[in-house]
Order: sequence, then structure tokens, then C-alpha cells
Amino acid sequence: MHSHHCNRSHHYENDGRVADTTFYLDNIFYQDRIGRMKTPSIALLIALVFILAFLAILAAKLKPRDGLFAKPWPLEVKRPLLSERERALFQRLVQTLPNHIVLAQVQLLQVVNFKRGRRTYAILNRISQLSLDFLILNPDTGIVAAVELDDSTHAPENRRRADARKDHALKSAGVPLIRWNAKNLPDRVAILAAIPTMTVGARG
Repeated sequence: MHSHHCNRSHHYENDGRVADTTFYLDNIFYQDRIGRMKTPSIALLIALVFILAFLAILAAKLKPRDGLFAKPWPLEVKRPLLSERERALFQRLVQTLPNHIVLAQVQLLQVVNFKRGRRTYAILNRISQLSLDFLILNPDTGIVAAVELDDSTHAPENRRRADARKDHALKSAGVPLIRWNAKNLPDRVAILAAIPTMTVGARG
């Protein structure tokens, strides 16, 4: 009788341990499944955030900047383009050289190029802001000569340095430069005597 009761108790105890073990294993299995489900979900969420951020940046770059042109910029027409003495010389050049093209206020970099493989930013920075008062061309737009009209604005030291850079750039490129003083404009004879008869770079 006593032995039977002990066996039953032992059986109950075994059943309890089995139940506890089964619950413990089920719990571990459940947590493992939850962990496996959470890990890819978090990675997917992070990837999605990065993709959305990239798309937002790309859309911002591709979006037309309508606001940039929504209202006029604070600009106005420059009047006049030439000074009084420059206009006088321009008219004389046009009248004296009917078979040539006379351009005013031409950027130096429209006239000269760097030799192949010799481009340097140090030289580019020295000449990039320089311009010529006049440029004389043949009808085929071949360059004949550059013309500078020197007035009182060329007296300051910074202007003299700019003129020196301009002179050296044109000389290096083989472009004739003619300088006249604004106080003594050339007449027809002086203009014809100063203008070269051949286009720069032309072969005889």
C-alpha cells in the first residue's frame, strides 16, 4: 500500500518534470522563431529607410528649380556699352575697314587657346577676366589684330598689371595688338598703316 502510493507520487513527479521540460522547450522554440522573424524584419526596415532617403535625394536633384525663374533677377541693361571715345574709334574702324569685321568688348579667351596638353590653371586664372576693346577680323572671321584704347582708367597699378598680362597673352599666341591713346584717336591713314595685311596664322 505504501509502495503503491510512492510509485504514484513518483509518477506524478515524473509527469511534472516532463511537463516542465516540454514547456521549456516550447518556450525556447517560440522565442527562437520570434527572434528569426524579428531579425530580417529589422534589416528590411533599415534597407527600406535607406532606399526612401535615396529616392528623396534623387527626386530633389531632378526636380525643376521653378522658383529660380519665378521672378526677375536684379539685372539691368548696361548703357552705354562703349564710352564716348570708344564709340568714336569704333566708327572710324568700321568706316576705314569696310572689308573687315570689327567687334567690340571681346573676351580674351574667345581669341586664344591653350596649346594641346599645355593648359594650366595658373595662366587661366591670370587671363580669364580680361577682355579686348576691339577685335578686327577678316570676312572669314580669321583674326587680324586686337585693338586697345588707353585712357585714364588704365593708369592704376592693377590696370597696368592687367594690361601686361593681356599683352603677354596676345604676344604668346601671335596676335598683333595695336594700342592707341584715347586723347589722340587715329585717322584713316594711321588705321590703315597699323592694320596687318594678313590674317593671324595664315600661310603665305
